[in-house]
Amino acid sequence: MTFAYITSMLFYLAFALTIGMSTARRDFLNPLNIFIVYFSLTFFLLPAFQIENEDFRYRVGYSEYAYFYGWLYLNVFISIVIITYLIITNKVDVPIAGEVFDVRRWDKEDKKVTNILRIFVLIPNIFTTLYFYKYILLNGYSNYLANRIILLSGKGYYISIILALIPFALNEMVNLYQKSYLYKKKSNGWLLLFLLIIALIPGIVLGSRTNLILPLLLIILSYIHIKNKGALLSIKKFGIFSGVMVMLIYFALWLEEYRQSLMIGTKIVESKGLLIKLAGGFGTAENIYWWFDYANGKIFYGSTLLPILVGFVPRSLWENKPFGGGPAFTNTIRPGSYNQGAENISSLTTGFPFEFMMNFGFIGAVVGGMVFGGFLAFVYCYRKRIRNSIQYSIWMILLYSTMMYLHSEVFGATSKLVGLLMPLLMSQIFSKLSRKDRPQ
Repeated sequence: MTFAYITSMLFYLAFALTIGMSTARRDFLNPLNIFIVYFSLTFFLLPAFQIENEDFRYRVGYSEYAYFYGWLYLNVFISIVIITYLIITNKVDVPIAGEVFDVRRWDKEDKKVTNILRIFVLIPNIFTTLYFYKYILLNGYSNYLANRIILLSGKGYYISIILALIPFALNEMVNLYQKSYLYKKKSNGWLLLFLLIIALIPGIVLGSRTNLILPLLLIILSYIHIKNKGALLSIKKFGIFSGVMVMLIYFALWLEEYRQSLMIGTKIVESKGLLIKLAGGFGTAENIYWWFDYANGKIFYGSTLLPILVGFVPRSLWENKPFGGGPAFTNTIRPGSYNQGAENISSLTTGFPFEFMMNFGFIGAVVGGMVFGGFLAFVYCYRKRIRNSIQYSIWMILLYSTMMYLHSEVFGATSKLVGLLMPLLMSQIFSKLSRKDRPQ
């Protein structure tokens, strides 16, 4: 089956290079191209290495039946995503990237919106950061990392507040990029460093590798993207960017191993090589194989997606609030292991393709593919709205979320997406309301 997975990867990468990448010189961050490349590497290349070496997280290996139908499911999913995306985007007229991402065409910084965003984000975070550090000091950072799921349970609103530091720092950075480009002045290095530190606070406080990588990725990508007006990177710049990404990935894998080492008795199988670790950290294809071999036809019928609608209710008010896909899968693969009252609990990651399989069976490839393809098309079409730094920041976060959904629990990814977008959207709403109230 390794040959089949490698063949699928090469086929879709060739598709991206010949059709999708035909506009890459003008459109570096096209959502479809990013999806195809990321999906091909994480759902075809990494599983091929796992199958070849029989090195997985939950079991030593799986049946040929699971490998074949897993491969088939993934091919159906990516095909439906591509078809849905192309059908929608072909009906919409979106300006070329060179026009959309040229900061000279943007509106100049709206001081009122920027100040509203600063007040909306920074003042609550003074108290929220101190609130979290209280837990860290009381428990010790190592114990806090090991028990962060139970310690942070019911504190979703506090998490949303501290996550707002990431879009805040991103928007401030984009404003600096725009001013630097328009006025031919170098940005203040100390201010850039200060904003970067602010952006890293959520990752440090929440103990999340994703929240450590996310601000660095967004800030670096935004700088390169704006500077090149959305065009393809030069070989030199691509090499530098790739080197930075490799370092970030190594750091993310180290953080995950360190966190797991704190949770005695929670490891399943020790991964060996880098590619196997990457598959465990960023690929979720093994979930599909396990489901085919051991789930015995179990289907959740959409119940793990229900928290998207009711997740805003604090668990302190609704103790039996439904869990998302991660806890549900954890309790399926290891019954009773995800218990809110226990210590050192850890939730397994589902990923968008697998979670739709959990809920709808094989037909989830079609249903999930249409939903994801529609979301990709929405991200592409949103570019029509970009006229300032806030709208660009919103688009960058939406673009990042297309990758986040592929290796995250759907509810968790949606909650994070809402938390990241909320301060940007609210600042725009307040600004528009204030303009309406202003006398003509």
